[in-house]
Amino acid sequence: MSGMNTVGKLGKVLTKDQMKGYEATINEVIGGMFNDIAEIRLIDFQDPLELSDSHVEKLIPIMGKGMHGLIKIVFENAGTRLSLPKKVSIGNKIKKVQKEADNGVKSVMTSGKYEKWQAMKEEAKK
Repeated sequence: MSGMNTVGKLGKVLTKDQMKGYEATINEVIGGMFNDIAEIRLIDFQDPLELSDSHVEKLIPIMGKGMHGLIKIVFENAGTRLSLPKKVSIGNKIKKVQKEADNGVKSVMTSGKYEKWQAMKEEAKK
């Protein structure tokens, strides 16, 4: 919550252009952090899926963007009481982010590697 208060206070002293610049910088930093997390996650998948370094480099921003999108949805709704329509809306947003990430991964992997990746993800959930 304190981060939200800080942003609100900044909005009172910064111009609109400065605030846009601030928000862009924050998004860039956070996006970079999620790309780093995606890269670490891909370490576990690279050898079993026989992914080249080139494939991993293409997958990092796709997975990073997906993780960032999911966390953003969570933070936007944290600490609020959710009505059923709001829950449905959040669920739809999550599905959209997951589908976009999934389509990006499909565009990089062959169908066989993609199917194996899906199986590995399911196994990790157990």
